[in-house]
Amino acid sequence: MSMSEEKRWDLAVVGGDGPGNDLAHEAAARGARVVLVMPGVGNGDPVGNEQVRVLTGMPRLLGAGELEIVSASESYAVSAETVVIGTGSRPWVPSSFLVDHDRVLDADSFERAAGTNRVAVVGAGRDGLRAATLLATTGVEVTLFDRRHRLLEECDSEMVDLVVEDIGRSGIRMRLGEDVLEVGPSVDGAMVVPIRGEVERFDRVVVSVGRVGNTDALGLERVGLKTDERGRLWCDERFNTWVEGVCAVGSVIGHPNWLRNSLDQGKRLAVDVLFSGNFERGPAAAVTSSGTRPEILQAGRTTEELMAEGVDYESGRAGFVAGAVNSLKLLWTRRSGRVLGAHAIGPDVAASIGRVAAGMRRRLTVDRLLSSCGDDLLLREAATATGPLTTSGALPTAAVAPPVPIEGPAWRIDAV
Repeated sequence: MSMSEEKRWDLAVVGGDGPGNDLAHEAAARGARVVLVMPGVGNGDPVGNEQVRVLTGMPRLLGAGELEIVSASESYAVSAETVVIGTGSRPWVPSSFLVDHDRVLDADSFERAAGTNRVAVVGAGRDGLRAATLLATTGVEVTLFDRRHRLLEECDSEMVDLVVEDIGRSGIRMRLGEDVLEVGPSVDGAMVVPIRGEVERFDRVVVSVGRVGNTDALGLERVGLKTDERGRLWCDERFNTWVEGVCAVGSVIGHPNWLRNSLDQGKRLAVDVLFSGNFERGPAAAVTSSGTRPEILQAGRTTEELMAEGVDYESGRAGFVAGAVNSLKLLWTRRSGRVLGAHAIGPDVAASIGRVAAGMRRRLTVDRLLSSCGDDLLLREAATATGPLTTSGALPTAAVAPPVPIEGPAWRIDAV
């Protein structure tokens, strides 16, 4: 097999994960010379031009900024200033769980359970909640197992409560705090064996207990790069691994969690890292998604984080009443009024969360945020409706005047 030399590129993106494709597109649009490597069995024919090239084959790192791409008939040597690993991830399955992709499915094949009567979903993380809610919409009777009592720990607890309430209304039976010992196919379906309790039988079981990074064959050890126990890479807040010139993007990132779940990873990496843009570093600059249905969109810090740090903060809510379509919670410092975070659920909240994230990058106070987006009624209501919840869970009617400071510890506002 011959080796073809590819001239040096500004950027080499390895993998077909969504954020990786976004990064390649954004970087190319800004004038970078980009090669996108799609793992798989290719015919050896590159596609593209002198600015953007697409290669299909099996990639592996040879050294800092050096890649070898092996296809069915050709081998390519690629060099780049920056290599970004965006190979994605696949479901992780414990050794005591037997996934046969027929009666016992994983998080990437759960759709096959549609049309059955009773399905158990083991694992109530992002993938598990998504599988459970989508199956429930097709009329499947779903039972959801998870060893934890608190779901989506990276999200604000009040938003999680709204998600749990919505899941309950959909008919999903949630069994939290129950650990599962074994899962496997049975004669007439599939079985779940809890650590405490008897064997339970279902038509299908979906296993969704975590993911493994697709990094096995990349030759990371050649450049001194190590992964965690699940094959995922750790990055700093600018997507850099601890090897200079090697970054990561998408679900192959193991830490930090907010970076992996950011909705604008490709743009952030292209602008901030490759083009020295002005994106502020840290979670305040990112809008993240829970990936569930309903979806939680959030920017900045959660109530739990602020309480743990002892921050004297104020909060306001909009749409925390029965039957509300959109719900939003806004957080800001009590003394200076600087916006600290926003968390929301609903079909029309994306623009509001985006405005808050932009405002936090500019370090705006809540008053200045409202003056810059005064037509956002959801934000305006959240910023003016402060105070403790009533016994019914509803907030008092929002005032038009600026919020009046409330005496006493800030945590009391959210203690209810």
